[in-house]
Amino acid sequence: MKSKEEVDAIRRKSEERYSPTKNRNLRSRISYWFTRHFQIFTFVENRRKYYSDVLKGSLLYTKILKVFGIDNKRAHGFLNFCMENDPNDVKQGWKLLAGVLETMKGYVADAGAKLYVVFIPQYVQTSQSIFERSVRKYGHDPTKYDKEKPNRELAKLCGKLGIDYLDLLPVLKEETSMGNVLYYPRDGHWNVEGHRIAGRETIKDMKKRGWIK
Repeated sequence: MKSKEEVDAIRRKSEERYSPTKNRNLRSRISYWFTRHFQIFTFVENRRKYYSDVLKGSLLYTKILKVFGIDNKRAHGFLNFCMENDPNDVKQGWKLLAGVLETMKGYVADAGAKLYVVFIPQYVQTSQSIFERSVRKYGHDPTKYDKEKPNRELAKLCGKLGIDYLDLLPVLKEETSMGNVLYYPRDGHWNVEGHRIAGRETIKDMKKRGWIK
């Protein structure tokens, strides 16, 4: 068990490396400070951001912008990770994730354990028809996106860092192809069946590795 001083030192180091306001303007820094120190502000800000993201990522907003010849990049969402060439913010995201995983691996090792990462696929990845329909809905060409690229990149990253992982995409694709519904229709989270299969596959993989009997 680490002391309060050690935990505070780790938190400060993490904030210095991964702070969302790093290299941002004064307004962003002030907003971040309020979010961290006032719970009501955190609640209001989170709800405001949520509804703003829903609106700006909506099909209606996309169609309005299209009238003026503007591509609604907010509507790309998960597709940003499926492009042949990663946008700058995605490249930065991968760098941050690499740092976070490396840090987590170190802390887990200090505790005498092993880091194990389970890949949770985005629901559009589990079906080619769903993926193509989702892409076309926002006016994009499905052939320009690779829905499995994020998983390959994450597997590559885990391999480079020596982290054990389980990619659930192959089995969820197979289950979906058999007509099984694994996600809620609106929020994209697993339903009961999705959780059951994920649990089943995780236990199976851990047994194969000899971690459990």
